[in-house]
Amino acid sequence: MPTKRIYIFDGTWANRNSNGNPTILNAIVEILSVPGAYQQIRYFPGVGTRYGIVEKYIGGGLGHGAEKDILEAVDDLATNYSPEDEVIIIGYSRGAYIARSIVGFLDRLGLPRCDREVLHELYGKYISGTLLQRGVADRLSVKYNCRRILIKSLICIDTVGALGIPRTGIFGLFSIFSPIMKKRKFMETDVASNVEKMFYAIALREYRGPFQPTLMHVPENRRDCLKQVYFFGSHTDVGMLREASSPCDFVLASVLQELRDVGVTLGEEKIHHRFTHAGANRPFSEMSSHDWLHDSIQPSFAGLWGLLGRHTRQPGQYVRSGKLTNETIHVTARLRGYGLEPGHPVIDGYSIEKGPGQTYSWRRDAQGPATGSSDSENVVSIDEEPFGDYEAFLHGISLV
Repeated sequence: MPTKRIYIFDGTWANRNSNGNPTILNAIVEILSVPGAYQQIRYFPGVGTRYGIVEKYIGGGLGHGAEKDILEAVDDLATNYSPEDEVIIIGYSRGAYIARSIVGFLDRLGLPRCDREVLHELYGKYISGTLLQRGVADRLSVKYNCRRILIKSLICIDTVGALGIPRTGIFGLFSIFSPIMKKRKFMETDVASNVEKMFYAIALREYRGPFQPTLMHVPENRRDCLKQVYFFGSHTDVGMLREASSPCDFVLASVLQELRDVGVTLGEEKIHHRFTHAGANRPFSEMSSHDWLHDSIQPSFAGLWGLLGRHTRQPGQYVRSGKLTNETIHVTARLRGYGLEPGHPVIDGYSIEKGPGQTYSWRRDAQGPATGSSDSENVVSIDEEPFGDYEAFLHGISLV
């Protein structure tokens, strides 16, 4: 029987085995831990959680420890993987950076058969860009008998890509003085060729400079493998659980929909513990019964964060020639009442438009540089992401 090998990487300072605030990944681990299911789950706490106060701030501030998790996960996969197995990788925040790095490394080289020391050297060649040089990856792949493996599903939740002190805001003044300021960026911003499905949940209301999103791109002939969905709220809202319902539950339900679609077994008892209205089948007309739609949103740009620079996320603006981003805005943004009038937009400059039937989209009219008038060529239109059938079930909603 094939095994689903599921690797889960938490965000900075997050550890489900401690007394800290749980992230969305805590719920995912619990829901996926089903006795008797052919699922092997490896959970990795976030950077800055393992070795005391010094590592907390070096790991949390500089991303130290991320490479160790990457090598440990690849080593585990090399030891236990069988050709019929299915690999699923999930990450939140810096854990999503780790997830994307693992996938990129495996895509460039394959899964090597070697000891940890050699693996460390190979990963060093990946992050330095050496594997991009002509013939290098092919030669090393043969030398270390690398196997090409497919990633059944890659799920990222509001990726933080900065490893190192950020170069935004006040820290930008000091970045020229020390190598420690160096920031590692993603090696890849295209969905890797070994990924069958990628789902990327992005916070709409995150303004901190170091948390700028790194969207993924696909060519036209792979459009169906990528889904990037904006959810209302900040980085904290989309990734941190509360005891009662929270905006994070919107993201959790979408992730569970994605996992269910690729055949992952979910624990029904844990599902109903988290989603107390699951299966209630209530119509949208009874809006008073959908109180979870209006949970409070946490501010993201307050206190000392103001020193790190500001960035407003702009759906549809992360384009590359010849590539698609497949961005959508989740239906819950509209259901909260945003975008229905100019003074209350989901993001400044965007408004809602009703299409045929019950379809909606978000529109941004860019201003022409000379006249200030709207330029039709610069209009951005983002489709609304509807509830999936299982998402609706979890929230107790009838789609009929």
